[in-house]
Amino acid sequence: MYFSRISGLSFVFWLMSAAVGLARVSGLCVDCHTMHNSQNGESVVFKYDTITKGIVSGVDEVNPGLLNTDCVGCHQGTNSPGSVPFVLDINATDGTYGTTGTEGTTLAGGNFFWVAGNERAGHNVAGIVGSDLTLTTAPGGDMAVQVTCAGINGCHGDTGSDGQVQSLLGSHHKNDSSVWKTGVLATPTDMSASYRFLAGVKGMEDTGYELNPSKSKHNRYYGVDRNISGDAATGSISSLCARCHGDFHSGAGVGADGFTTSVWLRHPVDYDMSRASSSSEYATYNGDNSYSVISPVAGSADGMDDTLYNQTGDAIVMCLSCHRAHGSRFDSSLRWNYKKWPALDGYNGCAVCHTSKN
Repeated sequence: MYFSRISGLSFVFWLMSAAVGLARVSGLCVDCHTMHNSQNGESVVFKYDTITKGIVSGVDEVNPGLLNTDCVGCHQGTNSPGSVPFVLDINATDGTYGTTGTEGTTLAGGNFFWVAGNERAGHNVAGIVGSDLTLTTAPGGDMAVQVTCAGINGCHGDTGSDGQVQSLLGSHHKNDSSVWKTGVLATPTDMSASYRFLAGVKGMEDTGYELNPSKSKHNRYYGVDRNISGDAATGSISSLCARCHGDFHSGAGVGADGFTTSVWLRHPVDYDMSRASSSSEYATYNGDNSYSVISPVAGSADGMDDTLYNQTGDAIVMCLSCHRAHGSRFDSSLRWNYKKWPALDGYNGCAVCHTSKN
C-alpha cells in the first residue's frame, strides 16, 4: 500500500472515524464525502489500483454520491476489532487465513486477495481483478458479464440500479448489524432492512463480521427447508447465490421432489438436516451438535443457536456451508483445504455434516 499525496496518518483517522458504530457509518461527512475534491489545492479522492495493488490518492475524478473513494477503496485493509469490514487484504498471507479460515484477519465472506493469484479462488469482481479468463458465464447460470460489488450486476444494493453507489445511497447510514434483518425493503433502494445490504435477504450479522468467530459468536444466516426443488426459498442466503448460479439451487435434475426419494445429482441447499432419522450420518452434526463456524448452517428463525437440533429448521444446509462469498485461498472458494486432506495442511469440512464419512 502506498500514498502519494495524503498522509498515512490522515488515512488511519478516516478509517477510525468511519468505523464508529461498526456497520452503521457515522462521523464527519467529510470523512467519506467531498464537495469539490480539493483540499489545499490537492485532490482528496483515492482509489485501489488493480495494477500496483495499492492505494493511489490524488485521483482527479468525481465519484457518485460525492464519495472520496469507491467500494473497493473503502473496504480494503487489514481487519481488526471495531474496524471497517475489509473484504480485500492486500497484505494477506497464509497465516492470515489459517487451515480452516477461522483464524487471523479473515471475515465471513473471505478475502478477494486470493482471486488475484487464482481465478478459481472466488468471484472476479470488477475493480479488484480482471474478468475470468476461463469461464464466460457464471457456473450453473447464464450471467455473461463481470460481477460487481453492487447494482444490477452485483450482489449488494438495489439490483435494478446500474450504478454501484447509487444502488446503496443512504443505506450505509441506517444499517445496524446486531438486529435480525427481515429482508423487507422500505423503498426500492433502501437496503437497511436486508442482511448485509443484500436486497430481500434475511439474517443477522455478527457485530464483528465474524472476525475470529466461535459457536456463540457468528452470523445467523436465514435458510428455508424446501419440500420441492423448484421452491425459490425467497429470503434465504442461498436464494441470493441462485440469482447467478440458479442451476445449483433449483430446477430439473437437482433431486426428486420431496428431497428424500432419489439419489442426489447435486448437493442439496435449503434442506434441513433434522429431517433425517436419528440414526443417519447427519444426526450428530459437528460431533456434538454444536454450531460449527467451519461448516456453518442456516436457520429459519431469529435468534442464535449454539446447539443444533433443538428446534425445527435450525440445521439447514446452504451454499455458504461449503463456500465463502468473496474468496478463499482454496479452489472453488471453499472454506477448507479439502484437496490436501488428510495431509497436515488439509481439512475435511464435509465430515462436519457427514459425520460417518470422515
